[in-house]
Amino acid sequence: PAGSVALLEGDRLIGEWLAAPQKGHSGTLLAGLDSMLNATQRSRTDISHIAISQGPGSFTGLRVGMAMAKGLAAGLGVPVIPVSTLEAFAWGVRALAPEDCAGDYIVSPVLDARKDEVYAALYRGGECLIGDTVCSPGDWAEQLEGATQDGAGLLPTLLVGEGARRYAQVWNDRLGGQAILAKYGSDLPRASFVGALAMLQLGQDDGA
Repeated sequence: PAGSVALLEGDRLIGEWLAAPQKGHSGTLLAGLDSMLNATQRSRTDISHIAISQGPGSFTGLRVGMAMAKGLAAGLGVPVIPVSTLEAFAWGVRALAPEDCAGDYIVSPVLDARKDEVYAALYRGGECLIGDTVCSPGDWAEQLEGATQDGAGLLPTLLVGEGARRYAQVWNDRLGGQAILAKYGSDLPRASFVGALAMLQLGQDDGA
């Protein structure tokens, strides 16, 4: 799996480091973290919270990421904030591709779960319509069809992620032209998405 680390201050992205696919092990991520901190003239002691993607996704990638986050948090004495990978993905699409999300849009992050299954969820604006789910692409297409109906027919559904592209024909067969593949350029969740969502959750918890 690929991995990434990012540094945020408030609503500003200070830096982000992306590992090459298949190089996202803990040693590489820690080296990337230190490289990013050095480039942004920060240190580990400047970290006040650690956000981590809790899945769904690759078991190996999640285990490596969680172990690294917990180790750093224990050493620094800071809290860990777990967030849904799929929710972070949906947030990232809204932030990076607003032109794809104009009007009454629905976002469905879809990740490849292997064995002809996908991890998926469905969001409308900031509202979760269907939470994290694992099922066959055909079953998910059926759920999308049912959940995206309104009085005028099917609403446009923006699909994002490696699973969205791999099974594009399945969505097209079921949803036709209302199935839209995101064009923003990344099929993998990014640490900046995870961090931004964690910052949002922190604000809500603090009553901000």
